[in-house]
Amino acid sequence: MKFRIAEMTDFEVLVDMIYESNLGKIYFKHDLDKIKRLMIHEINEDNVILLENDDSKCIGLLNYKLNGAFGIHPYIHILVVSQDHRGQGYGRKLMAHFEKLVSEDYRKIFLLVGKWNSRAEKLYKELGYNTLCEIEGFYAENITELLMEKDL
Repeated sequence: MKFRIAEMTDFEVLVDMIYESNLGKIYFKHDLDKIKRLMIHEINEDNVILLENDDSKCIGLLNYKLNGAFGIHPYIHILVVSQDHRGQGYGRKLMAHFEKLVSEDYRKIFLLVGKWNSRAEKLYKELGYNTLCEIEGFYAENITELLMEKDL
C-alpha cells in the first residue's frame, strides 16, 4: 500500500470512483462533466492524494485545500474509497496520512460531511473531529452538512 499525489494519468479512475460513489450521486447528480472539471483542476493543483494497493490499483482518494477553511486551515473536500474496498479501514488510513502531512504547519483541519452520511460522520468522530455546527443547503438543496474540526 502506498500514498502518492494524483497525476493526469489517474484522471479516469478518479472520475469513475467519484461518479460511482454516493457523493457522485448526491452532490454531483451524476454530472460526469462537473466531476471531470473538478478533477482536472484539483489534479493540476496537486490537491489529490491517492491510496494504492500493492498492485498499484487506486483504492481511495482524498481531495483537499491547504488553506481552504477560512483562508488559513486545511480543508478536506472529498474522501472516497472504491466500492470494493469500503469498510476495510482505507478511509482511516487516508485521513491519518493527510493529518501527518499537514500537522507540522497547521494546527486545525476542517471538513464538511453530509448529515445523511452516518458512516463518514462516525469515522470522523472516531478520529477526533468535533461537530461545530450544521449548515443547511451548503452543497446541495435540502442536504444538511456538518462542519467538523480537529485540533492537531
